[in-house]
Amino acid sequence: MKRAGSMLVTKANAIVEASYRLTLQEQRLVLFCVAQVDSRQSLEQQRTFVVEAAPFRETFGLSAEKVYEELKDAAVRLFERKVTLSDAQTGQETLLRWVSMIRYQNRRGRVVLNFSPEMLPFISALKDRFTSYPLESVARLSSTFAIRMFEVLAQYAGLGRRQVTVEQLRRWLDCVDSYPRFSEFERWVVAPAVAQLNERTELRIRYDKGKIGRNVSHFEFVIGRAPSAPKPRAPAQTAPARAVAPPPARADEERQEWEAHMRRLGYDPEELMAQSRRGPSGDS
Repeated sequence: MKRAGSMLVTKANAIVEASYRLTLQEQRLVLFCVAQVDSRQSLEQQRTFVVEAAPFRETFGLSAEKVYEELKDAAVRLFERKVTLSDAQTGQETLLRWVSMIRYQNRRGRVVLNFSPEMLPFISALKDRFTSYPLESVARLSSTFAIRMFEVLAQYAGLGRRQVTVEQLRRWLDCVDSYPRFSEFERWVVAPAVAQLNERTELRIRYDKGKIGRNVSHFEFVIGRAPSAPKPRAPAQTAPARAVAPPPARADEERQEWEAHMRRLGYDPEELMAQSRRGPSGDS
């Protein structure tokens, strides 16, 4: 098992910007699995993930007591969760499930799970647009809002700024029906998440609010990094530590494999790629 510092989380931006509801432990379980994905191997070879209680506890600084029960409960809930992918231009919505199988190994203190085949392409580096960061970057976060905010803003760390409409941010943070007043949404969701990012990650975030008339319409996030924080690795250009970048021929084979897999599932690869390239309408 790799240490958290060498485990790289890679998600297609379509998933980062999708709408889904996960508790903190469910979010950690997903991230722990995603960090095990090796883009040099085929997707089908990586459907099964093993999560042992001890490394999971060490990665996220959890108490040794009841860690396996918490891990098992998170897996049970994750089995029922779904992800909603929305295409703003076509109005099309697609529902996906995170996992298709869960197995508990009580005597060995671990959980085994299979990501659903439809989800696999969105948690690998085979997409043109994806967000990648070390798992340790979010290991100390204790709020699912903060984790989601980190992913949404980390995409644009290189640009140093991101404009997001209030409606978009509510959808990404699964707050469409909660905290109906903007003041509540900012006080209980946005501000605490930003404060935790500034305190516990390498990101340094501040934001301004834009208005249309009297109503706040969007956030303008300014994204920096702590002076001593190393720049994130870009998997599209640089291979993760201890990994050898696949030769061009292998990269072509991986792309062809992914396209063939998507066609078997009934998806149009070109349409999926086009959807992944499109940024949210409110981005700058």
